[in-house]
Amino acid sequence: MTHILPGERAPLCVTKEAKQRIYAGLSWPPRQLGLLDKMQEFAGLTAPQHNLDLSCYLFSQAGQVLEIIDQREAFAQSQDGHVYHSGDNQDGHGHGDREQISAELKNLPNAIHSFVFVARIETADNFKVPGPVQIKLADGYTDREFLSLDISLNSTANNNTYVFCRILRSDGSWVLENIDRYLHTDSYDDIEDALTPLLLSIQA
Repeated sequence: MTHILPGERAPLCVTKEAKQRIYAGLSWPPRQLGLLDKMQEFAGLTAPQHNLDLSCYLFSQAGQVLEIIDQREAFAQSQDGHVYHSGDNQDGHGHGDREQISAELKNLPNAIHSFVFVARIETADNFKVPGPVQIKLADGYTDREFLSLDISLNSTANNNTYVFCRILRSDGSWVLENIDRYLHTDSYDDIEDALTPLLLSIQA
């Protein structure tokens, strides 16, 4: 695993095989139902689950958002098909990553200068759910992790959005930047408005 502190950058040593795919993965535990929740289920009511989502923002060199990739069907993949979402998981059930976004670096259009991975929790105002909320960036060929964090550990009230990392072009190769910032957003549509000034503040 690449050990880089928040704000630091390091070369992204992706395996030079196939499509040079990398992926961000997000996993979280399903909500453990208490007695009241089970009574609601018995009565035909649905107990609320922890619903988290993973998104990716593609940027031009000028800092303009070119595309957004997320769990919504209309945004499930980029126009060229080289960045794509695994599908929406609304309750945390499953094995391994509950949601993934893949990026095939070998064929990514030159217009895409950088991209940023973001996690958001829909059903709470922070990531302090029982159990770890793990986010990682890994090599798609070997599954070797470049960066992995439990974002529930440092989450505080009113911070329901987490900006994980940025991948940038640099002199013909790719660089990984650990951003590690928490934000508050009122909806998924607000993420872009919150993300742009944050990235400008740390822009090289």
